[in-house]
Amino acid sequence: MVTPVTDVPTRASADEIEKALSLLIHDLRTPLGVALGYVRLIKDERLASPEEREKALARAITALGSMWRLCEDADGFLAQQTEGARTAMRSRTLVDRLAGRLGTGRVHQQADGMNEHRTLRSRAGSADLAQAIECAANLLARSGNGVAAEPLTFVVSEEAGELRLFARRGLPSTDIPEFDTVVDPWRKGYGLSLPVACRVIAQAGGRLSMASSSPGALLISFPLEDVLA
Repeated sequence: MVTPVTDVPTRASADEIEKALSLLIHDLRTPLGVALGYVRLIKDERLASPEEREKALARAITALGSMWRLCEDADGFLAQQTEGARTAMRSRTLVDRLAGRLGTGRVHQQADGMNEHRTLRSRAGSADLAQAIECAANLLARSGNGVAAEPLTFVVSEEAGELRLFARRGLPSTDIPEFDTVVDPWRKGYGLSLPVACRVIAQAGGRLSMASSSPGALLISFPLEDVLA
């Protein structure tokens, strides 16, 4: 059985470019205001002690670092506009790459295992696709008890011609909720990191959805093709 994959346009639409620009301007304003405020305090010599000046300088540098990362995200968004063919990738290769990124005990497979001869098609290589999956999950999978430091874990399965990656924070769980909400990559607060990651995933036919009944639970699914050994 071969599951068709709907192609994703390589270049962003005019609407996506407008959203990216709006998001970039929105997210740059806060760190820019912080940096300007502290630089003015230093310039006007309104900070009495060396310790206050050091703190102000450190906070200005931190704000400038945030702006630098936002610009890097914009570069990543623009880099996705280049042409590229989709190539076949074994689902096992992607899962192994993700497990290598996250470390021991963070990616779990269901008891029936994986079919070694199933593939998905992606413009990105396995390393870049695994990085996009980790990025999106880190941004979207919140801790159920509000502890953001809980480790991110995945439960991997193959069902109905799909590779399914169930992500949450904390201990892995096979109690998988119903995923009924499609992820909007343009939501505020994530910079361009989320749209960039979601686009890499979408170009491999991937879909991201969340469960309204289980805050912080995320499902990333990819259509699979059966190929000969």
